[in-house]
Amino acid sequence: MKIYDAVVSEKEMCSWHDSCGRIAAEYCYAYPPDIPIIVPGEMIKKEIIEEVDIMIRSGLTVVGIENGMFKVVKED
Repeated sequence: MKIYDAVVSEKEMCSWHDSCGRIAAEYCYAYPPDIPIIVPGEMIKKEIIEEVDIMIRSGLTVVGIENGMFKVVKED
């Protein structure tokens, strides 16, 4: 899905660990280095979830995941 389509789509919050296979509706990035890990329109894969979990456990600030929840494109 194109970034624009994901940004303007209807969204819902989803548990970060249940987001595998869903389409991201917002950016997710770690700081530092402040480079996006996930962009809107991208399908979230198991490997990405695992890598982000490692970043969180190592103390990096991960923007986009709040209280274990992530914004995804609402499914029909």
